[in-house]
Amino acid sequence: QPQLWVLIASLIAFILFNWHPAKIFMGDVGSLYLGSILVSVLYSIESWFDLFKILIVSSPLYLDALTCVIRRFIAGQHIFSPHKQHLYQRLHQAGWSHLKISSIYVTSIGILAIFSLTNNMYYLISITAIYIAFAIYLDKNIATRFH
Repeated sequence: QPQLWVLIASLIAFILFNWHPAKIFMGDVGSLYLGSILVSVLYSIESWFDLFKILIVSSPLYLDALTCVIRRFIAGQHIFSPHKQHLYQRLHQAGWSHLKISSIYVTSIGILAIFSLTNNMYYLISITAIYIAFAIYLDKNIATRFH
């Protein structure tokens, strides 16, 4: 789909302008727009395997949020109130720079995207397991404590 390539090129340009020192910011409107594009792409996919690949590639973006909401719910916290409990926020609170944290997320997505091109389910699941294990390591050993 050609329009998705235009969106991808725009996002790459956005990353270049948003890298330190940031010149433009996406904000809630931009992220909600991208989320709606992702959902519409997911609904348009006819193959379960392709759907799975896109969910895996985008997993660094939504697994942090999903995990945070579940943990806050279990802890009895109001899930709609403001907080700073996402992994990327707790890594920053632990002293990591925005550049280092962003690089980890971008690299994770890039590696997952490259392995998704192989169309090999074993590789894709294996690299996803490594990514999740790395995220758990960061959560338990580097990030400030979830509370």
